[in-house]
Amino acid sequence: MNGVLGMLELLAKDGLTARQQHQLEMAKFSAKHLTHLVNDILDMSKIEAGKLEIEEENFNLLHFLSDIATSLAIRAQDKGIELILDTSGIQDEHVLGDAMRINQIITNLVGNALKFTKEGEIVIHAKTDQQNDGSFIFTCRVSDTGKGIDAQKLNKLFESFTQENSSISKEFGGTGLGLTISRQLCQLMGGTINVESQPEEGSTFYFEVPFKLSNNATSELLTCHVPEANILVASPNPRVVSSIASQLRVFGCQVVTAYNVSEMQNTLHNNEAINLILLDDQLAKDTLETLLGEFQSESVETKSIYILENSKDSLSKQHNLPSIMKPATPLSLIYCLNTVFSHNNDAQEAARIHPSNQDDSLKGYRVLVVDDNQINLEVAKGVLEDFELDISVADSAQSCFNWIENEAFDFILMDCQMPIMDGYTATGKIRNGDSGDQNKDLIIIAMTAHAMTGAKDICMNAGMNDYIPKPIDAERIRTTLLKWTSSLPKDHHAKTSNHAHQALYSVCIGSPFTITNLNSYP
Repeated sequence: MNGVLGMLELLAKDGLTARQQHQLEMAKFSAKHLTHLVNDILDMSKIEAGKLEIEEENFNLLHFLSDIATSLAIRAQDKGIELILDTSGIQDEHVLGDAMRINQIITNLVGNALKFTKEGEIVIHAKTDQQNDGSFIFTCRVSDTGKGIDAQKLNKLFESFTQENSSISKEFGGTGLGLTISRQLCQLMGGTINVESQPEEGSTFYFEVPFKLSNNATSELLTCHVPEANILVASPNPRVVSSIASQLRVFGCQVVTAYNVSEMQNTLHNNEAINLILLDDQLAKDTLETLLGEFQSESVETKSIYILENSKDSLSKQHNLPSIMKPATPLSLIYCLNTVFSHNNDAQEAARIHPSNQDDSLKGYRVLVVDDNQINLEVAKGVLEDFELDISVADSAQSCFNWIENEAFDFILMDCQMPIMDGYTATGKIRNGDSGDQNKDLIIIAMTAHAMTGAKDICMNAGMNDYIPKPIDAERIRTTLLKWTSSLPKDHHAKTSNHAHQALYSVCIGSPFTITNLNSYP
């Protein structure tokens, strides 16, 4: 499936007719549907056999929820649905739990909501509640404005291969396993999942699971405190306003709200203390020109304006204004606050992860892709080329060793399941210095099948730095590589550092040579 989906993604880059593009999208949809079906059945098989393991790892809850909302945003925007994230009830930032399985549950619930919601909004609301024993309960609610469910059918929703009625699968697709798996995962983590719904009014699925507090990390984002911020949040959607205003108040900001043009103008004229405006693009389309004109004509200090917009919109670029991509997350809000009010604290660095707010270039970094499957190699290479990486490929562990013993690389993307020598063994040899001491700390990222039990633990125990599940996802690769560039020495670049080696090798044609004098030039 990695080969099928990967090749379809590469084909989409070519110039296609409208008819071909339509056929390609249908093929991609079918392939993804089959992948989800296979993964669901494998998960159910592991659960029923008692082989699915719940992991416990440290993770930042606010980072985690922000990433989930951001990853789901495009699907919502494609349907014209407003996706909203409300994390104002999160009191504990660093936790111990199974992040991958929580992600799976939330993604299942939001996917269901998107399936049955034709217009309106989907809200992800998360909170934590401290318990007497030092642990806490994490509660997440996913609410939609979709078609709703009859009361007599609610109890059957969590049964295997069950949907509300027989026409659901034909109209909306799906296997009827997503909710069953979500319930089983909640139970394995010691939690519960439930649903509330009214026909034609929408549904709310909510789950609770216990987490432990992480003892080896301190709060970063929740320490953000900006009392000098007086912010106007303006949007025609009350839930957008409420979620953003609530989070800003957690950060110590003074917040006023407006839901239409008239309210916004009155608030601005009557409240001179406002120094930041977060303006929804739905209002900005009609008011931005007038608003900017008023700032220029009146003898008052121009206020900072950030546009809340979808990734496909360009209103902020048209007016050379900064923006916050929807849905607004605690990370994007903190970065906005620290940019406007020039705070220098831990939260500023913690929030500095958004592509629009940092140098997200991978240009020129050297990566070696190791996979025995030629189709997988071609897919990976095609994906990586978009990031302007310098790419080399190896079809075996031995070929990998030959490359890194003669060339310098920043990353290795290592397939785990290879004949003769698998990726785990190859990684162990690299870590032991078998391919030179200079490569012992090389960043190695596994490429492994999603269906493998305990895949992440196996990779980490083998000495790998991270892992990317197959089928390969371009954005997942990009964000993973970007994360690890920060661990490289400042201004480090394998490609640049290797130029001298290549030049000398070319001159000497591989013969032994002696360097009698070495100068460093800028």
